[in-house]
Amino acid sequence: MAELYVKKEMAGHMKKTLERMEKEFTQYPEEYIKFETDIDPEMADILLEDALCEEQRGDNMIPVYSYRVISNPELLEEYRARNNGMRAFHVLKRDRKRAMEEGLI
Repeated sequence: MAELYVKKEMAGHMKKTLERMEKEFTQYPEEYIKFETDIDPEMADILLEDALCEEQRGDNMIPVYSYRVISNPELLEEYRARNNGMRAFHVLKRDRKRAMEEGLI
């Protein structure tokens, strides 16, 4: 079981990420929103990263992917399938430099 703490403004993005992954969770309303879900610490890091991508995406139809996703062809295809096969994507701001240096974008 992992406890994930996110700022209130990130709560909607984390909720969307957990729902997309079909994970059951409990949400606690506080200054930092606490989510409890049955995942390991590595998956917790992935969920936090995906929530950051959702935050950056906002209301845009084009998904945002992290370096971890775009550097792994199989994972990239999995994420594209989750987004109705959309081929276009933006890169998470914190990962853009690294992705450019490695020729991924």
